[in-house]
Amino acid sequence: MKIFIERHDGSFKRFQMTIPPISVRVDYDDVDHPQVDAAVETIKKVLEEHWDEEFFQKKFKEEIMKVWNKNDYDLQSDYEGGLEEYLENYGLSIKDAEN
Repeated sequence: MKIFIERHDGSFKRFQMTIPPISVRVDYDDVDHPQVDAAVETIKKVLEEHWDEEFFQKKFKEEIMKVWNKNDYDLQSDYEGGLEEYLENYGLSIKDAEN
């Protein structure tokens, strides 16, 4: 995992942290910039040291299967290759979904 932080530049009081596949943007005014910078670095360190990729992949697979099984808007009819094709869109296989 690699975390990118977009710093405030004086006129734009915000920071953006990108943790693929998500991005978090925080806008703030009238704060102590050194304190905010320290907090952002602390958040980054905690995430880097405690990110659990195995847990993330497990939750990712569970969420993908929820969407497939819910079948909103007849999602399943959009995939001629069925579940296998759907999973391939996420770089997964049937075997991955079973684990």
